[in-house]
Amino acid sequence: MIRCLVLSLAMALAAPVSAQQARDAREALLSAADLLEASETAGDRISALTEAIRAYEAGLSAMRSALRDLTLRQREIEVGLAGEQEDISTLLALMENATEQTEAQSLLHPGGAIDTIRAGTLASALVPSLYARAADLEDRLIELGEVEAVLGSARDTLADGLSGVREARRALTDALASRSDLPPRLATSDAAMQALINSADTLSALADSLLSQDSAASNGEAREWLPPVAGRVLQPFGTGAGDHPGWSIATESRAIVTTPADASVRFSDVIPRSGRVVILEADGGRLIIISGLSDSFVRLGDVLEAGAPVGFAGLGQKAAQDNLNASEAASSLVHEETLYIEIRQAGAPLDPATLLKLEQEQG
Repeated sequence: MIRCLVLSLAMALAAPVSAQQARDAREALLSAADLLEASETAGDRISALTEAIRAYEAGLSAMRSALRDLTLRQREIEVGLAGEQEDISTLLALMENATEQTEAQSLLHPGGAIDTIRAGTLASALVPSLYARAADLEDRLIELGEVEAVLGSARDTLADGLSGVREARRALTDALASRSDLPPRLATSDAAMQALINSADTLSALADSLLSQDSAASNGEAREWLPPVAGRVLQPFGTGAGDHPGWSIATESRAIVTTPADASVRFSDVIPRSGRVVILEADGGRLIIISGLSDSFVRLGDVLEAGAPVGFAGLGQKAAQDNLNASEAASSLVHEETLYIEIRQAGAPLDPATLLKLEQEQG
């Protein structure tokens, strides 16, 4: 009995939080939709669309979390009710006869006056207990209905959000493709670049070979950079293989990837075994290597402000992801990709944690 009461209390406390989380996520997605609409008239549409995509990603993440919690809560209530079905039937039968038994036992008991008093006392104590149990059952049934209603609304909102973020990503791709104010390309021939790629055994070696000769040395303590993508670190610094001394970040497929600091593009191309790679050069001669991109919006010679879009995370399986997204509203599953980021200075890797703040995977 105590275990049932504790479980009921825990479930009652957990439910409103999940429902409120779903409502908050819905508001976040509506705000993202407003940002997308506002981007139509924004002076810097690329920046506005990048902000809208970030807002969509945050809202979708929160909505998926709420859906998981609500679905677990729904199953918890249903399993609890199914397990107590026999007790519930007994409870209804007892409630139906409780009043009649109470009246009969209180009139006369074969054991005499004392037993009659005892029977009446026990019966009068039993009736409130039965009705309290019935009230608890009613509360759980009401909560089940509320959870199901919130779930239905949340799934509809998630579907709208998935449609909205796809639209925002397409709009960003179009806006970037139609730019007319691109800086001129640096005078590095394709043959020379291919020679650099062929001669470099690792991404780190390639990045070091691209470092500007006039790069200034870093002075003083570096300022914290912006997170390049929403996600969590799977492989902390110093725990990977020797040719990957950076961070492996788990993020959602097609998540927006942005430059963490003001930087110029030193490389943007596809490398065998590494996929699409972007190498940026920030102040102080710091090199930022990013791989694991499905798209790249930058080219050699671009000068980017912190927070500017670099590309989308993934390995180019866009069609498969679109199919997954179509059923995601019902399943709440998230398809993850791994983005790799490495920071180098003076030919040596730096711990990204000294400049970037991201959630670390608990292992």
